[in-house]
Amino acid sequence: MPKPLALSWAVKMSRADSMVALDSLMDDWYVLMEADRGLHAAVGFDSSMEHRDWDGAKGSIERTYGRSSRDHQGTLDTLAAAIQCKRMLRSSAVR
Repeated sequence: MPKPLALSWAVKMSRADSMVALDSLMDDWYVLMEADRGLHAAVGFDSSMEHRDWDGAKGSIERTYGRSSRDHQGTLDTLAAAIQCKRMLRSSAVR
């Protein structure tokens, strides 16, 4: 029997069906990211994450390491997916 496919965090974020689910996923993801000391060197990353300012967290990584940082591409992808999902969930709630 084939091993079940492990979804990336970015895919998990993009599939969140509510803000509660997205916030919960981001909390779980951030707990795993806390062990990555490199991200904590990005000025403002921790405070942005604590305030659920995912645009700010993404920007802090981009300013520190560059937009095309291979070392942090998964993190940037995850934050981008969460930001996009948050926008979509908010726009669908307004309608």
